[in-house]
Amino acid sequence: MKPTTYFSGKWTRTLFLAATLPGPGPVWACPVCDSETGRRVREAIFSAEAFGPNLAATALPFLVFLGIAGMVHHAPSRVGRNPEEDR
Repeated sequence: MKPTTYFSGKWTRTLFLAATLPGPGPVWACPVCDSETGRRVREAIFSAEAFGPNLAATALPFLVFLGIAGMVHHAPSRVGRNPEEDR
């Protein structure tokens, strides 16, 4: 079999689903989720007045790193240039 046909279509979807759907075990294993502390934490994170700032604080580092990666990717290439030309 060719590698391109082996990892295409049905096999790729099956491997992806097997890797990303571990099951509900980790959710049910949470010892804090059903306690008063868990309820207060969920209320503090997902309340209407705090959800926007919490979401922004979580997403901001990813946006900064994405911006840095974009600047590095789109930076002008200096390969083969003489450093004396820049002066």
